[in-house]
Amino acid sequence: MKLSLAWKWLIAALLIESVMLSILVYRNVEQLSDNLLRQTDQRLQAEKVLLQSALIAPFVQNDYATIQAILEESYQKLNMLYLVALDLQHTPIASVGAVDLNALQTLRNTPLNAQSVQEPTYDTSVDLMISDQKIGSLRVGISTEFYQTERRSMMIKSIAIALVELLLSALILNLLARWINQNLIKLTQSAQAIAEGNYSKRVELSRDKEISKLATAFNAMAQSIQERIATLEQLHMKEQSLSKQLEYNAYYDVLTHLPNRVLLADRLHQALLKADQSGQLVGVIYLDLDGFKSVNDTYGHFTGDQLLVVVAQKMQHVMHENDTIARIGGDEFVIVLQSIDEAYACQIVLERLLKTLSAPVLLGDIKLSISCSIGVTLYPMDNHDAEQLIRHADQAMYIAKQSGKNRYHFFDFNESRLLKAMNDDLSAIAQGLKREEFVLYYQPKVNMQTGAIVGVEALIRWEHPQKGLLLPMSFIPLIEHHPLIVKLGEWVISQVLWQLREWNSQGLFLPVSINISAYQLQEETFLERLKILWEDYADILPDQLEIEILETSALEEIERVSRIIHECAAMGIHFALDDFGTGYSTLMHLKKLPAKILKMDKSFIADMVANPEDLTIVEGVIGLAKSFHKNIIAEGVESVEHGIFLLLQGCQYAQGYGIARPMNADQLVQWIADPQSMKDNLRIWRRYGYDSEALPWLYALCEHNAWINDLKNFIDNIKPTPPEISADLCYFGKWLHEKPFHVYREKAWFRKFETLHKHLHRLAKELLDSRMCESNESLHARMEAIETLHQEMVKSIFLHIRQEIKRTLPKAS
Repeated sequence: MKLSLAWKWLIAALLIESVMLSILVYRNVEQLSDNLLRQTDQRLQAEKVLLQSALIAPFVQNDYATIQAILEESYQKLNMLYLVALDLQHTPIASVGAVDLNALQTLRNTPLNAQSVQEPTYDTSVDLMISDQKIGSLRVGISTEFYQTERRSMMIKSIAIALVELLLSALILNLLARWINQNLIKLTQSAQAIAEGNYSKRVELSRDKEISKLATAFNAMAQSIQERIATLEQLHMKEQSLSKQLEYNAYYDVLTHLPNRVLLADRLHQALLKADQSGQLVGVIYLDLDGFKSVNDTYGHFTGDQLLVVVAQKMQHVMHENDTIARIGGDEFVIVLQSIDEAYACQIVLERLLKTLSAPVLLGDIKLSISCSIGVTLYPMDNHDAEQLIRHADQAMYIAKQSGKNRYHFFDFNESRLLKAMNDDLSAIAQGLKREEFVLYYQPKVNMQTGAIVGVEALIRWEHPQKGLLLPMSFIPLIEHHPLIVKLGEWVISQVLWQLREWNSQGLFLPVSINISAYQLQEETFLERLKILWEDYADILPDQLEIEILETSALEEIERVSRIIHECAAMGIHFALDDFGTGYSTLMHLKKLPAKILKMDKSFIADMVANPEDLTIVEGVIGLAKSFHKNIIAEGVESVEHGIFLLLQGCQYAQGYGIARPMNADQLVQWIADPQSMKDNLRIWRRYGYDSEALPWLYALCEHNAWINDLKNFIDNIKPTPPEISADLCYFGKWLHEKPFHVYREKAWFRKFETLHKHLHRLAKELLDSRMCESNESLHARMEAIETLHQEMVKSIFLHIRQEIKRTLPKAS
């Protein structure tokens, strides 16, 4: 059958459109296939970088469990068939997925392209390197089925689109065949333009309704193609963006946008090479925030993250552009300081960092105050590789934190050895806890006026297998900022609760105080763990347990500590502030801290009888305790004189060697039945009580005790100058002849004190006059005579205080 011209044009148009769509389908399929291969290769390379950085540390440490865990975590990515970690002998040490380990010796390692994906499996390898030295390798196998499936899918979709468009075009052309001839050229031109990639080309609308419909249909087809191409381009752009994001995440910290460990290692390596060429120094700074954990615990991790971002910005303002600031995890940062000529330049930067980071940070309505501890080492003075330099800076940072925080410390090889010894000590303490080498001793607390035992303090000891019985100061400072202190603290709580049950069963009901470290107290789970430990001892009354915390640790986190004390008080547990007077408490602090008991630091008690400043502190602490209605107890009472000084000022409760030394539980029960060690002292203490009029006498005695000590130190060549020798010019002599005492000049006690005082000064003058011509034995004999006479005067003054001065009734403090 002979076809008409219209049909010929129709068939020609359809053939042209078919060719155009075929070309378009082919080009699009090939382009999308190439994009898919390129994106897959980029993702594979990024994953290989991530796996390489993650596996280096466990490979070095031979941590096979961590290697296996990393492989399993990465297994589900990129249609992986298997992951195999190999050592230097190509022996598998960890694997995941379906893999024939015997077949791994053959590696084609061809690039990922259209030819390589024809095989069902693509196999590749990545070497694990440290400082250009290979430590192992990783074999990666991925399935190529996804590529073939995706390519077939794209082909089918494209062909389906093309067939739909052809069918639509044929239908339109068939209906409007009589008008094709006059518009055929326009249609052909438009189709050719689209085939060439000009997807915005459209057919002009005709005045004829039918032709207008044809043009509209053709334009709709072109619009559909353009939209689909645009969709494919958007998908391609998203894939490119994702690829860039993966690459960024491989080298930068997501939160602070600072370099991570991977980029830090590269930057530091480059800085060391540059320093070798220029002869300049490289500073490696390891910075850790102080108090960041408490920010997270108090305000939540969101606020903690905000704080880290602000800290990162502050450091960027301090450092130069060519320096590298990296966040390596948590609140830890490493800074690479380049192109410095001397250590002093590094110190200037460190001072700026400390000052900048210690400034308060305002996050909304929250005002945060933090500081940082910094460790630093300088290359090439510390001539090691990049990883070792970071470790050395980390060790120096640890020493800075142990030394009190908010400071910097330069790495020193001798300190490194000390740090290793410290780690050995930590291991020994952990083993000692496992082997049950720790024991508790108990020291009584008594009322010095009545002799009543008001409680005991549990004190830990270490029965070391080689060193014998060790006191807390030989091991507690090593772990006070280490998780071991929490384990040891929980052991103490459990042991005390067990001992309370034993004593209660014997009819002995005693409150026991325990010392809790700041580290343990500030743990989020402290109260929860305390309640769990108590569950097994529900028969123990809460007021039988008293928790002592150092005043200094309470002031560091006063809001949090106050809340914990309140919650424990609701359970019935009392708190005491230990070593009170050493932490610079203010009246507001005392008001905020609901502790019922203040324990005066023993350093003030020990020296108050011969140091007026310490006596003033003791007087002030006792006054504060009375004003805030808190009980006061004195530590370190070692003599009768200590007890008398305290009783006359209104402090009745005490503990110390003058009462009893720490003892084990069985010895304590025997001591309570017959407290021989304090009977003599108790007979004297019972004669004294609070007397406000006695305070001037105490200060006068304190000054005279100090005078005796100064004289003895001069004779022993400890002090370069002697004390005042004139009986009228020394503090006690001046005080004795003040106006209030004029009326007592004829009293027997006054004449006795005056005579003893003048005799003491006369003997002191004779001692000084004979110092250059007599032997040491003779001088010490003279000094012993002076001390004997001094003790006689002290006893006389105490007797006078007890007998002559009108006393108020004793008051419990």
